[in-house]
Amino acid sequence: MKIILLKRVRTAIVSLIILSSASVGYTQSNSYNEADVVDEIKGIYVYDKLSTKMGGDSIRNCDGYGCDGWVEDFYSTGEILHKGYYENGEVTTYKNYYKNGNVERQFKSFDDIKSSMKTYFPEDVIKTEIAYKYGYQFKRDDYLNNGAHTLVYQEEYHKSGDYFLLKKSYFDSGKLKASFELTNAKKKLFSDMSFYETGSTKLEGKHKYDDSIFEYVKIGKWTFFNDKGDPSKEQTYVDGELDKEKVY
Repeated sequence: MKIILLKRVRTAIVSLIILSSASVGYTQSNSYNEADVVDEIKGIYVYDKLSTKMGGDSIRNCDGYGCDGWVEDFYSTGEILHKGYYENGEVTTYKNYYKNGNVERQFKSFDDIKSSMKTYFPEDVIKTEIAYKYGYQFKRDDYLNNGAHTLVYQEEYHKSGDYFLLKKSYFDSGKLKASFELTNAKKKLFSDMSFYETGSTKLEGKHKYDDSIFEYVKIGKWTFFNDKGDPSKEQTYVDGELDKEKVY
């Protein structure tokens, strides 16, 4: 018996990967070595490609047809790895598990537009929360592995998906490290700031989103500060090009 992952290419479907399997309880199942499915940085992300709600382009094939119903996969040592519900080969909801039994990630599809993903550290501490719309990530929060829900990074896109509403990073202490945020929606102007861990400003400037090139360009005055709070350099930009510079 074989499970085949098929890649969608418009109306054509081509074979992507063929994996050996055995039927265990649910519709079908695979058995994997931990090193083959658990990435040190990304975690167990191999199933993400099986959902168009996350921008995936593949389906899972059971006995020659797109899988329907619940499917389980296991580690080669017997522990549960994956439980997912499939419709026509696409996973609509699932959980992945670490070998210790804790959930590694949980994906839910709410409708044809919205879905969400939560990932966890092996200690059962929240790692990431992601919201999707139309197959694209539009909001993301990353957390420190301290059990205190301490943010280390967050981002949110405009509903068009073209540009950010905000993007922020944090020190492990929880203090703001850098901030990129929309300040004028009509003109698509953004403030760009970075900070020392003491809280004092390190850099302050502005960007404008240019629809013609789909990029953020520097505009106006950019000021750099030393750790004592004094300006150390000042730059002036015109349409992304450095026009003037003054060093203190």
